[in-house]
Amino acid sequence: MESFDLESTVGGVTWPRGTIHHAAPSSGSKAKRHALFVAAFTVAFLAGLLWPSAALAAPAWWLQPAPAWVAAVEPAAADAIPISAEAPNGVRYLLFDRQTRVAKEGSVVESYMRWARQITNEAGLAGSSQVSVDFDPTYETLAIHSVIVRRGAETLNRLASSAVKIVQREPNLESQIFDGRQSAVLFLDDLRIGDIVEFAFTIRGTDPTAQGHFTDSFVLGTPAPVVRLHTRLVMSGGRKVRLRVHAPDGDTSPFGAAPITTSEGTEYTWDLRDVRAFIADPEAPSWYVAYPWVQATDFESWDDVAAWASRLFQVKTPSRGSLRDWVESARRASPSQDAFLLRAIRFVQDEIRYVGIETGISRRRPTDPTTVFDRRYGDCKDKAALLVAILEMEGIAATPALVSTTQGHVLDEMAPSGSLFDHAIVRVVASPDRVYWVDATMSLQGGGLNRLRFAPFERALVIGGRTGKLEALESEPVERPSPAIRDRYTVPAPGSSAETTLDSERVYEGEAADSIRRQLSGMTAEQITKSFLSTYQGDFSTIHEISPVVQNDDRERNVVRVVLHFAISRFWMLDKHLDRFAVEVTPRVIAGALSRPPSAKRTAPLAVAHPLRMGSVIELDLPFDLAMTPEASVSRDDAFVLRFASTYANRRLTYTYDLTTLSSVVGAADVEPHLERTEKARVSLTRSLTYRTPQAEGFNWASFVAIVGALPFVLFGAYRAYRYEPRASRRAHALPVDPRLHGIGGWLLLLAFGIVINPIANAVGAVQTARAALSLATWRALTTPELATYAPGLAIATIIEAVCLAAFVAYGSVVAVLFFQKRRAFPFHFTLYATGLAAFRVVDLLVAEALLAHGASSTGDSSATSTIRTVAWVVTWVLYVKKSRRAAATFVTRAPRRQRVAPPEDELGADAASADATPTRAA
Repeated sequence: MESFDLESTVGGVTWPRGTIHHAAPSSGSKAKRHALFVAAFTVAFLAGLLWPSAALAAPAWWLQPAPAWVAAVEPAAADAIPISAEAPNGVRYLLFDRQTRVAKEGSVVESYMRWARQITNEAGLAGSSQVSVDFDPTYETLAIHSVIVRRGAETLNRLASSAVKIVQREPNLESQIFDGRQSAVLFLDDLRIGDIVEFAFTIRGTDPTAQGHFTDSFVLGTPAPVVRLHTRLVMSGGRKVRLRVHAPDGDTSPFGAAPITTSEGTEYTWDLRDVRAFIADPEAPSWYVAYPWVQATDFESWDDVAAWASRLFQVKTPSRGSLRDWVESARRASPSQDAFLLRAIRFVQDEIRYVGIETGISRRRPTDPTTVFDRRYGDCKDKAALLVAILEMEGIAATPALVSTTQGHVLDEMAPSGSLFDHAIVRVVASPDRVYWVDATMSLQGGGLNRLRFAPFERALVIGGRTGKLEALESEPVERPSPAIRDRYTVPAPGSSAETTLDSERVYEGEAADSIRRQLSGMTAEQITKSFLSTYQGDFSTIHEISPVVQNDDRERNVVRVVLHFAISRFWMLDKHLDRFAVEVTPRVIAGALSRPPSAKRTAPLAVAHPLRMGSVIELDLPFDLAMTPEASVSRDDAFVLRFASTYANRRLTYTYDLTTLSSVVGAADVEPHLERTEKARVSLTRSLTYRTPQAEGFNWASFVAIVGALPFVLFGAYRAYRYEPRASRRAHALPVDPRLHGIGGWLLLLAFGIVINPIANAVGAVQTARAALSLATWRALTTPELATYAPGLAIATIIEAVCLAAFVAYGSVVAVLFFQKRRAFPFHFTLYATGLAAFRVVDLLVAEALLAHGASSTGDSSATSTIRTVAWVVTWVLYVKKSRRAAATFVTRAPRRQRVAPPEDELGADAASADATPTRAA
């Protein structure tokens, strides 16, 4: 069902126009029609539905003066406005005047329009060289009053009947819609910068299917600034009208119009000066209108609209003929009423093709169901009427219903009017608790009857219903991701000539399955492959198909599965500057759904696809081991939730995405924070994988110098420790000494074993750690900033660990010597050595875990179990050495004294005496 908002292209520019919306069931490219209504660049007029084709014999247009009922309105003086004033597209509008007169009886409507615009630069010359107006010759007549060019003081008449060309354009013919509209086109000669072009015309039409009702809409703003915008509505003979003003910002106070009684009738006038441009933001919801406008209707309630539509939408149930025969055959072939209902729905959806012949009476009134059945085509109202007739013959309650494909819940804010609907569906009552909403134009719809409990249109007006309100429709819930995409890459070694294979599986359910099923039904296998291939070509220009696409369609479960097989040459890209290979993978379907508005500064709300849930899994089977930490994140906004996780196991790297929308719109004030959260969420979408060819093994001389340079200090420290005997060890032991316990025996035998083994174990650890520190490949892995293993602190820690282990080897050897020498300094040195060893093991454990987290290899036994075992050993034997009587009786040997050689005293004295006895020679 169309909204009947005929476009009027004036002067080569299409304005968003007020329209005389006489609504009735029809169809067409609905979203496109609404977009033209909202975003187009001209105010025009609507004509209702068509009168019988006999009207084609009458003249379609003529030249005549403006009607007497039109009030004279003059444009602003061009010389009063600087030529540099705001003028998009090279023109500025000095006047836009629209006046509408509704006859006392019937639905005769006259719509007068006059505009004046000045050309300000070269761009305006091209745009103003043609004036045109659209009309429907089957029930409208066009009167052109004037086409003039003002150049300074000159007034040039450019209107001649021979210069007007009538063309039939049919812009929607490719969408299977024929509406019969024509355009009167006039090309202007000799235009110059500074010229003012004026155009005035009237369209008069009578729509008998309106049954005396009148609806219209008047715009009070346009995408271009207008110096004077004048709108006038005249209701003749006491006809009443309801007006409702709508403004994009909600402030309707500047647009009030009090009724005035004149000789013509009741008038409403809006005379606005210096009207700013109302620019439509991109990606706004379909129901959002960027400019202020006035809705006019004479319907009192939704009941009146439903009753009016029911008089047009009368469905005849045939008592015999081909349609009746089909119903009887279908009944016999159906085991139940539900089976018959589903069979009938699918027959009308799939086998009655969609074609809209939107001319004459058929624009509003459905064609006889038998005729539609026999010719096997029709528009939405025709298909709805056919389905109603089939179900009524079977005794199933069915009623047509009017819906809007663009307005949805916003209908609640509108005054009752038939012009608000652009589509017809069917309300089926299978039982008191089972109500279905069937879109008869939805070909190849999958699933059973339960899916038909839902509809995406939000509001519906049942034709002939007496509810006094619109019925709310429930959208189909989204329970699982659809599409659910799994892309599996089998990746060769970087630098090899082998191709990467990509196996892509897509699973669609719900509305997504319906949509993809319809698309695939009209495509060859080659077209399908190219369509999906384009998704990846932005990332991989060399991608190509290696085996045919595989499709599986389970219509009963409404699940469509598509599997594709591609190959990619030169998957890895070599960055010669950094000497590494890199590749990026992105879930393009998720990225497309999580789109960013062009600007965060906007006046219109932002549309969001809802309800929507889609998932994407990217798997990469790699030819090398990868060190990575699993990730998991949740990005949340009032409009969406994006979940991301990455895992790695057995050389398979997996990225998982799940996007769910929470709302269909983001308010204009919330777009900026929404954009910020969207940007943060998109960070997880593009994943980079890098690979650097392993460095050739070599000897790390820098580490060697550092370790060897530390060894003299280690040896000197060991020597000093061996010679050192603290004063506390020289005093008598606090425990009584039993000579019978003297000697290495009892538990000291176990301690002797540990003291001997410890230096050996530390020596092994020192060698292993030194090997890692002396490995040039390991050193570069830890000290190269571009690598994921970059950790210069850990590289230094490796050298420190090797030196520490060497120190423990030396000190442990000293402790072992002191033990077997039974030195009384042994308890002190053993306690110091054992405590230091335990502390080192704890630190070593932490360093080892950090090494592993950064992809390096840990050396030695640095597990938590080993550390705990070492600490337990230390605590046990330190306490034993301090408390054991055997230890007190055994470790009693003094340190050997160093022998000092002093000169004898008599020799020193003789030398002195000799010196004193030396005679002094007299002078």
